Amino acid sequence: MQKVLAGTLWRAQEGWLYIETAVGDRYRLVEPQTLTLAETREKVNTNELQDYHYGMLVVATCQLD
Repeated sequence: MQKVLAGTLWRAQEGWLYIETAVGDRYRLVEPQTLTLAETREKVNTNELQDYHYGMLVVATCQLD
């Protein structure tokens, strides 16, 4: 199941993207997709992410199962 969630963007050592929610839960992102940066409302594709994007609050579609 997939759901749109907000959280802090990170990349796991294995290379996959995930967000960490305010309560500390981690959800793997569905790739590829366009993320929305919460502070600026800028749209960024997952294949265009740079190091400075990690740690930012984003809105993204995540895999829940």
